[in-house]
Amino acid sequence: MAAAGAAGTFLGVSGLEAAPAGGQVLICKRPGVESESRELDLKLLREMVEQSMMKLTGASSGRDAWAGMFKPTDVVGLKVNMLGKRNLKTRPELANIVADGLIDAGLKAENIIIWDRRTNEMKSCGYEINEPEGSKGVKIFGSDRRYDAEESSMGKFKGKFSRILSEMCTATINMPMLKDHGISGVTVSMKNYYGAINNPGSHHATNCNPYIADLNSHPLIRSKERLILVDALTSCYNGGPGYKPQFTWQESAIMVGTDPVAMDRISEGIIEAKRKENGLPTLAEAGRPAKFIDTAVKLGLGEGDPAKIKVVEV
Repeated sequence: MAAAGAAGTFLGVSGLEAAPAGGQVLICKRPGVESESRELDLKLLREMVEQSMMKLTGASSGRDAWAGMFKPTDVVGLKVNMLGKRNLKTRPELANIVADGLIDAGLKAENIIIWDRRTNEMKSCGYEINEPEGSKGVKIFGSDRRYDAEESSMGKFKGKFSRILSEMCTATINMPMLKDHGISGVTVSMKNYYGAINNPGSHHATNCNPYIADLNSHPLIRSKERLILVDALTSCYNGGPGYKPQFTWQESAIMVGTDPVAMDRISEGIIEAKRKENGLPTLAEAGRPAKFIDTAVKLGLGEGDPAKIKVVEV
């Protein structure tokens, strides 16, 4: 989460180097990881995650990579995304692999929460629900009615945070999809936190700008987000955020980083290239430019200049 143009450390984890100056996005692409019928090669997917984490942290093993970013005393929330329903979601298999990595690094399974807006949406998308009350193992459930009693505000953002984020977790792993969006242009890293508030529909005016950037500038998000791991296995370049089969493609990749602005900027470029390849206008020409990315740069949330973002193929 290094601020634009400056190196730094992860918030809450002393001594751990964050992305280099200018931000960094790691892309691990393996065409064989997903079959035409959407079946995943779990061994290959696990290797993709491990190799990406080792490259990101400089660790010599996957265990050391996870242990360098998360402490055994942490309660880690994996914020997934179910908005595209069964066919365009953060894959449960990917979330489970991340949870396994954390457990291997010394975290208790009970201190890992895989979560999104609603429990029933997660269940319908193939997640095995495990509610928090008195259960063992990794917790898997939605915010449902678990929201703060009091509203929070930051810039133009005003709403109630999920208590999973505000009270239950000490750290978060942001696990969005690679998708376009019918209003904001793209919905990847920063917009995934719309699923962490009670009133996302109130923050969609003017291409969701400056609402997405203002929300992500809130200390509650900035102080807890330590990693962004994007599910870019099956992705969407038009008609998002819902599933439109004619506009999806198998990118067969995951994307890893710590700079949310850099992640969204590089994701925007991938989506724009796919739109051009398929004869579609740019997002700006379609009336939905990703203006929130520039606003996030002005707020110091990360690097938005593609020339200054280091893209690493794993």
